[in-house]
Amino acid sequence: MIAIFNVDPDRPAWEFELFGQNPFNWILNGVALLSAAEGTYQRYSDASRLHNKLFARNPTGVITAIDRVLTGGELEILPDLQLGPVSLMLGGFGLENLMKALIVHSDPSIIQGNVGLPKSLKEHRLERLARRCALEIDAETERGLRAVSQFVIWAGRYPIPTRPLDTPTNPFETSGPTRPSVDYLWRHLQVLSALLRERVKELYPHVTV
Repeated sequence: MIAIFNVDPDRPAWEFELFGQNPFNWILNGVALLSAAEGTYQRYSDASRLHNKLFARNPTGVITAIDRVLTGGELEILPDLQLGPVSLMLGGFGLENLMKALIVHSDPSIIQGNVGLPKSLKEHRLERLARRCALEIDAETERGLRAVSQFVIWAGRYPIPTRPLDTPTNPFETSGPTRPSVDYLWRHLQVLSALLRERVKELYPHVTV
């Protein structure tokens, strides 16, 4: 016997709206991504401190390594230097979700099941989303977020941009007169994170973010 089920053709659109128009779903994703970013950044920081301990500039300015064999633990930690860009990508994704939660909160109807995500919810540039959410950030933080956005768009997951760029392909070189470090960009990411967590708590006092 073959079972025949009647499938509601409107169900996918209805479910899309049900989940998409609820700001809590965006908040949950944002908090999870920020938590993953913090753990990844900690691993990067541990590797960075070890690298600075093992390699230093001598009086002539040449970088030299300490004269000993690395331990097994040190060999396991050092590759985590590659996690800096990944932590910025995950953190940027988290901030993006929290800001989109604010956008959806202000107008749930922006998500329509028969249309899909609107252009404003496909935006990955954090500084633009921050302006959309009327978040007060200074010019330096905005420059930092502009650089972090590049890790969300490509630098945290691809070796090259998604298309050739007129600006330098290294996102560390596009946010100010000096070359910012992962730590520098992480601090600006944390500034926006604190603002967003405060805004979410104002709207939803019983939500832990």
